[in-house]
Amino acid sequence: MQAPSSESLSYLIKNFQNDDFLNTEKIANNIVTEFPHHDIAWRILGKLYTDQNRATDALYAILKAVELIPEDAGLLNNLGLIQQDLGELRDSVVSFKKSVEINPSYPEAKFNLANTFHKLGRKEEAKSYYLKALEINPGHFAANINLGVTFLEMNKYKDSEKFFRKSNNLKPDISLTHNYLGYTHFELNKLNDAFYSFLNAIEITPDYQEAWNNIYYPIKLIKPYDTKSLKSYFNFINKQEYTNLNLKLAILEYKLNIGKKEAKQFYDKALTSLLVKKKNIIKNPKPIENSVKIKPNKVIGLLHFGRSGSGLLHSLIDNHSEVMTLPSIYFSEFFDPDNWDELIKLGWEKIIDRFIEFYPVFFDARSPYPIQSINKSKIEKIGILEGMTSLGANKNEYLFLDKNLFKNELFNLISKYKHLDHLTFFYLVHYAYEKLINKKNNKKIILYHIHNPDVITKLNFARQEPDAKWIVIVRNPVDSLESWIYKAFYENRYYEVVNSIRAMLLQVDDIFFFNKDVIGLKLEDLKSKPENTITLLCKWMGIKKEKSLFEMTAQGKKWWGDRSNPHMPAFGSVSKSKIGKIFSENDALVFNTLFYPFSVKFGYKKEDLNKFKNDLQLIKPLIDKIFNFEEKLADRIGMSHKDFMNLGSYRYLRKIINERYTILEGNGTYSNLISPISKIV
Repeated sequence: MQAPSSESLSYLIKNFQNDDFLNTEKIANNIVTEFPHHDIAWRILGKLYTDQNRATDALYAILKAVELIPEDAGLLNNLGLIQQDLGELRDSVVSFKKSVEINPSYPEAKFNLANTFHKLGRKEEAKSYYLKALEINPGHFAANINLGVTFLEMNKYKDSEKFFRKSNNLKPDISLTHNYLGYTHFELNKLNDAFYSFLNAIEITPDYQEAWNNIYYPIKLIKPYDTKSLKSYFNFINKQEYTNLNLKLAILEYKLNIGKKEAKQFYDKALTSLLVKKKNIIKNPKPIENSVKIKPNKVIGLLHFGRSGSGLLHSLIDNHSEVMTLPSIYFSEFFDPDNWDELIKLGWEKIIDRFIEFYPVFFDARSPYPIQSINKSKIEKIGILEGMTSLGANKNEYLFLDKNLFKNELFNLISKYKHLDHLTFFYLVHYAYEKLINKKNNKKIILYHIHNPDVITKLNFARQEPDAKWIVIVRNPVDSLESWIYKAFYENRYYEVVNSIRAMLLQVDDIFFFNKDVIGLKLEDLKSKPENTITLLCKWMGIKKEKSLFEMTAQGKKWWGDRSNPHMPAFGSVSKSKIGKIFSENDALVFNTLFYPFSVKFGYKKEDLNKFKNDLQLIKPLIDKIFNFEEKLADRIGMSHKDFMNLGSYRYLRKIINERYTILEGNGTYSNLISPISKIV
């Protein structure tokens, strides 16, 4: 078979080098059609499609090139990267391993293989290949930082510190490495070092929210502070260039005072700092004059309490004739102020396109694109994890929304407004969605499953929608807590366990609910007494009692539960905690005592003040000892109990528990307990 002319090859390469993608693709396809064994054309097509994020096309082209040149380490490495992008991780392991076998001195293939093992949760193999990559190239920045992260996840903090320091030495102006180093210092109980590492990250990137979140921990443990001294640490920030400083400090101060008697003043200060700025209102260049605008009569926020079944309640309300609600928890962080800035930064004409880019899973639940969660973390494949891709009687349906139809519908709605703010856009997304799904948009109630938002997100929503009503779906607190921390506990993520315990202990006494219309709805009542509970809920929400309220649905399709509980029945009994699954009897005694006022109010315990006072005395010496569940965790990760008790997370948990204990010892209860729906309706 005759080869393509040197002239056509030269033309192909020239177009590719000039980024003329259209002509390059056309020429390369002409060549491979006539000369299907031409490896250069396949290779160029593979690179072209990779650069255009056309992963499936790139995979086909690179596979063709590999068939022709099976001993090319670079091609195999590229094949592994595309397979990794497509989620074909085991195939990518095979490709990277072949690349390494062909060229043992190829650090990128070893680095990429390590990354794939890391994604698969095979930490030891990941560690091994990161080290092999660094043997060849000790200055490989990404390998150093990823190895540090791997050691961090293996609870080997001294090793992670070593590699984060190396990363910092290689690139001292990267805020991410300072943040990681700060976290490692915190767990090693080097609190001042942790504080200054987080401060360094903020100095490099003043809007780095994760560092702002993390700097809270060493401050909480180091010493008492006041507003003036706290501000002094941030003098390096130019307030004229960085206008968010007062807001960041206000949120930080509020978090430091949650659960204390001073919480209300710092809560108010944080709300004041969140006042809408002019730049956060976007102007319509061509509004439709005198058009009818729409607005809901009522917005109801839905929050969880540990693992308490908020998804179940959401699914029961999903198909109600009077309530608009978007699927799943995709939008739990929608009211993060940074998100609105991102949505409007390209102007009015692009705001809907930006929204579609932000939330591809909203339009196709199969999308793996990561969605923002608490603390700026990301959740990949959230539609799959939340059971939104196995709907219907045969579990073979998935949620889908036509992007173009949605865009047209939302554009028609926003064109009626001279200005848009964060909240109004949120309303209009619901109305556009409702029109497409149910062919109407006359509903006047929004249920917003905000779930478990970051502090700044929850406060920003509450500031913009001060009349919102709130549902907190609750469950026996120790059962809920054990269920919520189960996965993190058995995957040795102690930091997550601690933050979950902290969140529940503080949520029972949350100043956020002061003077708000809020109810607590017991999961146990919803499941075992659905008729009575749903009747009460309808009265409180002001909606009709309908058959749909007794069916679990998403977008009207039968929902079976999330991936962790894919056969969840709507009604019946709630599984009760068996002491020993995570908590021992002593552990449970501590947490049951700390939750006592909440448990009495919701009927989980009978009131017995004498026993409560006695239990307070019993748990006092237990609090500062290592808990039995912590001993199990320490033994599993191979850490001595003494070293475990010196972890920053361990000390932080004691700080929170002791603060809660002091309030109960002094007051006998918590000041801001929410009430059960049965005592309100």
